[in-house]
This record gives sequence, structure tokens and C-alpha cells, in this order.
Amino acid sequence: MIDRQVSSISLVDITISKIRVGVVLASALYFVCLYYIYVFELRRWDYLGFPLGDYSVPALLYCFVLAMIPAMMFPIFLRRLSVFVVWFVYYFIFVPALLYPVLQAYRDDTLLLSTALFLGMLLLFICSGASSGHLDIRVSRRWFLRLFMAAYIALVLYVFYVFRDSLSLADITDVYGQRAQADIAADGTYVGYATGVLSGAFNPFLIGVGLVHRRYRLLVLGVGGQIFIYATFALKSVLLSIGVIPLMYFLVFRGERPRALNVALFCLAMMAGPVLLGLFYSADDSVLYENFMALVYMRIVGMVGALTGVYYDFFAQSAVTLYSHINVLGRLFGYPYSMQIGQVIGEFMGLDMNANANFFATDGLAAAGLLGVVIIGAVVGICLRFFDMVVPARNVRLMCVVAVPSLVNLANSSWFTTLLTGGFLILVLCVALWNSEASCVHPSTTGAI
Repeated sequence: MIDRQVSSISLVDITISKIRVGVVLASALYFVCLYYIYVFELRRWDYLGFPLGDYSVPALLYCFVLAMIPAMMFPIFLRRLSVFVVWFVYYFIFVPALLYPVLQAYRDDTLLLSTALFLGMLLLFICSGASSGHLDIRVSRRWFLRLFMAAYIALVLYVFYVFRDSLSLADITDVYGQRAQADIAADGTYVGYATGVLSGAFNPFLIGVGLVHRRYRLLVLGVGGQIFIYATFALKSVLLSIGVIPLMYFLVFRGERPRALNVALFCLAMMAGPVLLGLFYSADDSVLYENFMALVYMRIVGMVGALTGVYYDFFAQSAVTLYSHINVLGRLFGYPYSMQIGQVIGEFMGLDMNANANFFATDGLAAAGLLGVVIIGAVVGICLRFFDMVVPARNVRLMCVVAVPSLVNLANSSWFTTLLTGGFLILVLCVALWNSEASCVHPSTTGAI
């Protein structure tokens, strides 16, 4: 009996070791892919802040080592929302933000930024550690559905009223005309909050419940809701969420024990996919392929890393906001610029654009320089720890699935904007209150994850 137990424990240890090795190898290949993308593929968009500077090999190796340390120490089983978010931030924010400023070579002290990002990521992980308890928030399922649908219908009607004359399903390759009309229609209204809550919270929640609990009418309603929101501002990320949420569910969270390796392979495939497609298509000959490549390379990882370097360069020589970029604090203490941070950076780059960036840049570098990067890492970690306490264990899988659109937006926005305007806080509340009937629960969602 003892020999069997020892043998069983040994097999578990071997399995865990194999998963860890797989995560590290996939992360290393991901780092190499990002390097290739910047050096070769992003040359097409040099004017958007992708210069290839005179970088040093030792600096590149230093970043590689910093990138591999989290891959060797973060949890490999996705048992809590915070663990999934930590891995998502690692691949889509931390690694590109760590690597691309070094390749830009704007400043001689860029390795200080690399070190601050590493410390911020480490604090994010430490502060999001296992929660000390659970806050049990309960409401009857009937009342939850009533309140949810009442709020949902009210927001949809308000959005429809504002955009009633400009709704259009714009061609995904030409969205700027639709966005210009939407900006005119939305001027002077609060519709941005409504579309943010619908696209970042309510619709993803419906899609997630439809998938995880096989409530397909809610799935159809959520997909239709996202298409409706796309018809307003023509945001590609909203349309992308319709495919990304189910993809993340089936590839990562459908099994009994979701693993970080699945996330790593998903991210690696996302970066390598367009390269492989390039063997059959040319960006010069296919507008659709060029837009796909721009979405994956330029928007999803390119701007995340490049704008981190631009923000570092700008705020190393300009006044930081001391968190006055947050609306409430700005009214109390005064904001040092006449435009929003993204517009200030866009002007600094010589471009007419709102250069929104990830929370390490916006809530870190812009707020308090390198120290701000470390501080915001701790703040995000503490928030995640609270969310772990609020979301019941039975809904962790659902929470991770529906959080994907908010996390994608987090790569290009402030943490506080994502929480409030983007609807992530409301999304957490919806999942915390959701109590599915036992008969609707998918068999694979039971048990420990």
C-alpha cells in the first residue's frame, strides 16, 4: 500500500514537472516570436513607435532572464481568477513591455524600466496570493435574472437611442468612417459607459454562461449583443471577443484541471499563426491578411510594448500625473496636462491619435515614474486578491472565461478605466451573484480546478 502511494506521488510530481518544463519552453519560444515580430514584421509600422534602435545583446539576454523567472515560479494550475489574470498579464503585457523598449533603444537607462516591470509583475503575483477567506454574497437566482435583464434592456435601449441614425456593420478593414459618425452621435452623452458595460460585462457574461452551463439562448443573446455594440463604434476588439471567449473556453477551461500550459500554447499559436499564414498570403496582396496581421502583431502585442517605451521616454523628462489622471483625483488635486494622457503621448509622437497604453504605462510610468510601475503592480494584485474572495469556487471557471475581453482591453488601458468604464467590476459582481441550477452545470465544471 505504501509503495503504491509513493508511486502515485512520484507520478504526480513527474506530471507537474513536465507541465512546468512545457510552460517554460513555450514562454521562451513566445519571447523569440515577439523578437522576430518586432525586428521583421513591425517594420511596416515604423511610424507608430516601432524604431529598431541600436540595442545590445547583453540587454536582450537580461530581459530574457527576467521573462523566464515568472514562467518558472507562477502556479501552473488555474485554480483562482487571479492566477489566470497573472498569466494573461504575463504574456500580453509584461513580456512585450519588457522586450520592446530595449529594441527601441530610446534611452540608455532602459534596463531600469525592465527591472521595474519585473518587480511590478512580481508584486502583482505576491499580492494576489491565496485569499484568506471568502465573502459569501447571495441573492435568489430569480431576482438576479430579473435585475440583470432589466439593466441589460435599459442599457441596450439607451445605446440604440443614441446611435439610432448611425448604426452600421462596418467592413472590418475600414472602420474609421463608422467611428467618426459614432463620435458625433455620442458627443455630450454618457453612452460610452453603457457600451463599456455591455461589451465588457453583460454580453461576455451571457456568452460565458451559455458556454459553461449550456444555456444556448443566453449564448445567442450575448453574441447578438456584441454585434450590436460593434455596429456603434466599430471596435474590432468587441467583434473579436465573440471568437476569443469560446476559443479560450474550449482550449483552456473545458477540461477538469485547466493549466497554464494551455494558455502558453494558446498565446504561442496566436503569435506564430500569422507568420505561418504569411507563407501562403502576402500583406501587399491581401487586405484581409494585412488587417489580421495588424490586429495580432501591431495592436495586441506591438503597441503594448512600444507605447511602454514611449511613455518611459516622455515621462522621464516631463511631469508625472501623481494619479491625477484618475477623474476623481484629478478634480481634487489638479491634472498637469490640457489633454488626456493618450492624446498627450500621441502629440509627443507627432501623430493625431489617442495613444492609450497598458496599466504599467498609464497607472505606473505616467503616474509616478518607475516607482509607479512597482506600486500599480501591488494595487492590481490586491484587487485580484479581493476578487478571489468574492467569486465562489463553483464560478471560477466561468469568471476566467468571461474575463478575457476585459483583459484584452487591459493591455491598452488603465486598470481603473478597465474596472469602471470597461465594466470589469460589474462583471465580477455578476459572476459572484450567479447561481446556476445544478441540472445546468456542465459535468467538467465540477470538482477542483
